[in-house]
Amino acid sequence: MSTELSLWNETPQKKAILDFVQAVTNKSDPHYVPPVERIATFDNDGTLWCEKPMYIQLVHALRGIGKMAAAKPEVRDRQPFKAVYEKDMAWLGKVAADYAKGDPTGFFTIISGFAEVFADIPAEEFEADAKEFLTHAQHDRFKVPYKQLTYKPMVELLDYLQNNDFGV
Repeated sequence: MSTELSLWNETPQKKAILDFVQAVTNKSDPHYVPPVERIATFDNDGTLWCEKPMYIQLVHALRGIGKMAAAKPEVRDRQPFKAVYEKDMAWLGKVAADYAKGDPTGFFTIISGFAEVFADIPAEEFEADAKEFLTHAQHDRFKVPYKQLTYKPMVELLDYLQNNDFGV
């Protein structure tokens, strides 16, 4: 039994990952890959952190839209500010349903609102806002900060790969 990836069950998938990393990091193995060429890419599809009932990034965007609508009454008469400010779950639900059917129109409306919220904010201020959100905003169901809702086996895998000179 391996001590690497201790949060993982002993499965063929775990063995395949460990065997792969061993091969590409062992200079005497024909599959060796120099560290500069080792790259691992992960999708944000729920394998790294909670995505239900909606993606964390979307929750952050809606929070920013809500803050702007609260501070600027002049934006409240147009979407997505109107729906977020009025907590219009029917409109927001329709956006989600339409998106699931392949129609991104409402989603683009939300993203345009998000872009408007953060348009004139320096990158450092946006980063600080995102960190504050992840650290302090709580998930509606789990009642813990979003930062605590990571999938620990996947975080362990990211650490394992980085410790073996993978760019992640």
